[in-house]
Amino acid sequence: MFVHAHPDDEAIFTGGTMRRLASAGHRVVLVVATGGELGLTAEGVEVGAGGGGIAALAERRTAETAAAAALLGVARVAWLGYHDS
Repeated sequence: MFVHAHPDDEAIFTGGTMRRLASAGHRVVLVVATGGELGLTAEGVEVGAGGGGIAALAERRTAETAAAAALLGVARVAWLGYHDS
């Protein structure tokens, strides 16, 4: 089980380890504390500055995390639902 504060932390910090464990047959679970709604878009656009708003950014980052998790072999992603800060 890997626990991260924000979506995309798994790709930045522990993605290689996740993929390696999944490839070795281990069940990998990712726990994400927040939706990352106060972060930047992939293009570096701040929320409120053309990023589509907080809800849109959280939705986008959730989708990006799901895609990354699939590539990394993650069996389950659990969202804790805390507000990003």
